[in-house]
Amino acid sequence: MKRRILASLLSLVMMLSLLPTAVWAVDDEGSTSSGNGWPSGATGITVATEKYSVKDYDEDKTNVTASTTIWYKIDSDTLTIGGKGAISDYSNTSKLTNVLRFTQADWYMVKDTIKNVVIEAGITGIGTLAIANMTHLESIEIKGADVELARGAVNNYQGNDGTLTITVPLSVYQQNKMGENGWFTESSQNPNPTIEFVISNVNDIEAHYADVLKLDAADSANWSAIAAAYEEYEALPDVVKTQLKDSVGTPLAEKYATASNLRGWPAGAKGINIALEGFNGSNMDKIGTSDTFWYLLDGSTLKLGGDGAFPYTGYDSSSATDHNLGFSHASWYDDRASITSVDVAEGITKLDYLNLTNLYNCDDIYLRNKEIELVNGAVCGYTGDANGKLTLHLYKSAYDKLPSGWYMLNNLTTAPEHRYLDPTLSYSFLEVEAFESKYEAIWALGVSLNDEQKETVKAAYNEYQGMDAMLQNQLMNMDTLSSGQTYGAKLLELYSLTTGGTVAKFPGTTDIYYSYDEETKTLTLTYTGSGTGTIPDYNQYTAPLGSVQIENVVIDSKITSVGAYALANHGDITVYASVNTTLAENYAAGSTVTLIYSETQAFIDTYAQVWTLTGVVPAGIVENGVSKNDAFVAVKNAVTAYKKLNSNVEAQLKKLKIDGGSTYYAQLLKVTGANDLDNMTKISGGIPNGVDEKGCFTYMDGIHWTLTKNDEGTDTWTLRFDTDTGVKAALPDFGNSTTNTTATDFRNQPWYSNCFGSAFKNKVTKTYLGEGITDVGRYGLIHLSNCTDFYFENPDGVDLAGYAFDYYSCFPAFKPNIYLHSNSTLAANWADDLNKGADEGKNHTTADFNLIYTDALAFQGSVDDECGRCEHRRKRIHHQERHGRLQRIERQGKGTAEER
Repeated sequence: MKRRILASLLSLVMMLSLLPTAVWAVDDEGSTSSGNGWPSGATGITVATEKYSVKDYDEDKTNVTASTTIWYKIDSDTLTIGGKGAISDYSNTSKLTNVLRFTQADWYMVKDTIKNVVIEAGITGIGTLAIANMTHLESIEIKGADVELARGAVNNYQGNDGTLTITVPLSVYQQNKMGENGWFTESSQNPNPTIEFVISNVNDIEAHYADVLKLDAADSANWSAIAAAYEEYEALPDVVKTQLKDSVGTPLAEKYATASNLRGWPAGAKGINIALEGFNGSNMDKIGTSDTFWYLLDGSTLKLGGDGAFPYTGYDSSSATDHNLGFSHASWYDDRASITSVDVAEGITKLDYLNLTNLYNCDDIYLRNKEIELVNGAVCGYTGDANGKLTLHLYKSAYDKLPSGWYMLNNLTTAPEHRYLDPTLSYSFLEVEAFESKYEAIWALGVSLNDEQKETVKAAYNEYQGMDAMLQNQLMNMDTLSSGQTYGAKLLELYSLTTGGTVAKFPGTTDIYYSYDEETKTLTLTYTGSGTGTIPDYNQYTAPLGSVQIENVVIDSKITSVGAYALANHGDITVYASVNTTLAENYAAGSTVTLIYSETQAFIDTYAQVWTLTGVVPAGIVENGVSKNDAFVAVKNAVTAYKKLNSNVEAQLKKLKIDGGSTYYAQLLKVTGANDLDNMTKISGGIPNGVDEKGCFTYMDGIHWTLTKNDEGTDTWTLRFDTDTGVKAALPDFGNSTTNTTATDFRNQPWYSNCFGSAFKNKVTKTYLGEGITDVGRYGLIHLSNCTDFYFENPDGVDLAGYAFDYYSCFPAFKPNIYLHSNSTLAANWADDLNKGADEGKNHTTADFNLIYTDALAFQGSVDDECGRCEHRRKRIHHQERHGRLQRIERQGKGTAEER
């Protein structure tokens, strides 16, 4: 491994340029001027005072003074400027300005006599129009190593038709991007000079490569040093390489070519960036160059090679550490917009996390190693894909062990600025691509074949027959010729011309061929035209292939209809046909048919992993920063795909059984915890305490949870925890680790994140904990930021542990209601945020909640009931007393009418 050293070279150049130089000019007698240390004959340049003010291209000759820090001197045809600091800007404007007009520069009146300008070390900047209209100017020499040139510092308005030589240190050339000429203003009306650059410290740069040029390129111990030097040299400006072509460029290129050839790297390949020991994401001097892995930008193709597993890449800058580069420091990251394909050489055995990130114009990735491994997230599509498609080209053996999460989706439904939606992922097998190339000569053949061509067709067909079914499918249904016909259909068409009936046109059709596998008794019907095809009606006397023993029939999805008696009189047969293929009512008269839609079979085959799972899968298990959630992704994708299926396919999944056991639909319910995928109103499961060998949750005994959809017309849910009858149990502690996430990490709580939503917890508006729940552990009720009410039904109270209600950066704007018994025990930090986030400096306490004691509510209710009964008795007694009094008054004949 060798550290990239371009930065060190530039530092060396600047240091050499800053070494003490002769800044003293001498007079004719060899002495310097006294006082301020300026050379004899030097004068302070004219500068504007604070009161300087002009407009309309005028000059203010009053408010000017002589500089005490910057001097100038004119010797014959040479203008020399020195001192300390920057030469100020000059103006040329009709607007009011306090900048000295350029015609007041001390040398302007003799500008046409000046051929050479020398800027001494100590000058740090050259302002706009400082060197203007010098019509006979031949050279400018800048001696300082750090000099900033303003835009238009040199102005050629009045023209100059000669050659202008600019002599500067490399650091100044690069600092001012002098090759782009922003520092030089051309004339639009008069001639402009031919500008030539000379790098003044080129000898120092040349000396830097002296030791490398002595190395033996045949010695592998020197390859890294030679490659690093060559890459560094190639990064130098052309003006330097032109000067050093013979002494450094050519001999170094020869050594690099020799080393690369012996190393096995292609011409132009460079070692990839790697993180050295001590890298922290920002210290760029700790980024080195690999001796093992290389990259090459070949047009719009990024080529990667080397030997072994590609180095791990993490996020920036939070996780970039020793040997973890961070994706944005990848050697090709700044060129990602131009990359349309990636070709990973055979020597690469593994692509690790985020190795290929944000290649948003990439349409194709080629993996040349037959056994290459891709981890989940090896290709990251955070920015999405501008073209909406990405094809992975690989060998079948690599495909078989490909995790479902190899491509990290962004799951956007609408694309914000500078991002795109996820691409449609497709796969192309390199065996198929090689087959198509190998038999290129046969694809344009017609119906007339010579003997040699027939033998080639037979060889191709025999090779096709020996292929894996997925490879055959690509040839038969996916890869097309320019005519629109698939390669497989063309092969069948050609082979039928060489066979006596195993492959032939289906009777009564033009472009439909059949092939028959005697071992499996399978008849395959394929349409070979460029559109769609139909099988006509037959009758009981003309039914085709009556003598062929058939058990299985596979009908190409391009065949849109199958006529009467087409598959008649074959006994018990299983027919695989598209749900879109119209089957005549008596298409299989005399046969007993088990019909399986090809879309059903494709769904079953695509999500084969799901049918082996024992239950619900955690949303994400991470080991050492590497995601292991391929089973969860498979379930999530299966659910998404199920909801897009034709209703007839859904019906078959509800009937077809997995090896005689439960149906495929029942298995989907099992692995999701849902009660119904078509109209889901409930999700339920146990409390996780680990995973089994399949990666599915194992559960605690006696305690479970349920999510029930609210009847509010919105997608909100009620979460409830309960125990089995008579069981007392605690909602346990959950973990918190982004590096090693286990099944019991809070992120894997199935009510927190599941295949129906990565943040399902945001849909929860009410939470109930049943009478059997005695405790809530750390992170038990974490991040339920939209939940307005929490009901703890245990009549003896509950214990809330520290951080039971952790609200990291998501504390709600409202005060949640907490209903619990007054015997409950609340830890001091039960509602606080362990990691703070946006809540840094805040401590959430009971004051942030409406804490409501259920026993106090019950007491208040009983008091209110008793008070009501007392009031009723009081009113009854009062009524009785009043009635008796009135009776006495009337009997005595006393009292007024009002009293009565």
